[in-house]
Amino acid sequence: MWRALLDSNYGLINQFLSVFGIKDIAWLRDEKYFMWGMILMGVWTGIGFSMILYSSSLTSINPLYYEAAEIDGANALQKFTKITLPLVSPTTFYLFIVGIIGGLQEFTRFQAINSINSNLVSITGPKDAGLTIVFYLYQKGFNTVGGLGSASAVSVILLVITGILTLINFYGSKKWVKQ
Repeated sequence: MWRALLDSNYGLINQFLSVFGIKDIAWLRDEKYFMWGMILMGVWTGIGFSMILYSSSLTSINPLYYEAAEIDGANALQKFTKITLPLVSPTTFYLFIVGIIGGLQEFTRFQAINSINSNLVSITGPKDAGLTIVFYLYQKGFNTVGGLGSASAVSVILLVITGILTLINFYGSKKWVKQ
């Protein structure tokens, strides 16, 4: 479906952009736009999950907080910044951590878009624009003779990077995530 949406000639995204006078973009064939197409796909596919979690988080806020703020004379912006944002910050933190880890482990979307039947320049997109760290690990481990050692090293590096970023976020979250 996304290959059809991102098609440079007949894709719906290019048709939508042409309404605003933007020329057709070769989303899947131009290395400048390839990653932007993948980001667009990732945002679209992840927004539903985020909306469900934020919806749940928002409905769990006690309305008495808003009522008390209104009695104290708070306007809508103050209620949002002083009540809503702090009370949904654990959800924001969770989505942030899951998003970083998911971004580092990105593989399936790139493999599906770059499948051999897609007539792209290579399996990793134009000029390797779709080569993620996990895609590289996969290629080393399964497509290179004797590449299992390199794939193992890359996976350990990915583990260390993911762990360091998660720890940094956990320590930084003490300043902005409310309990």
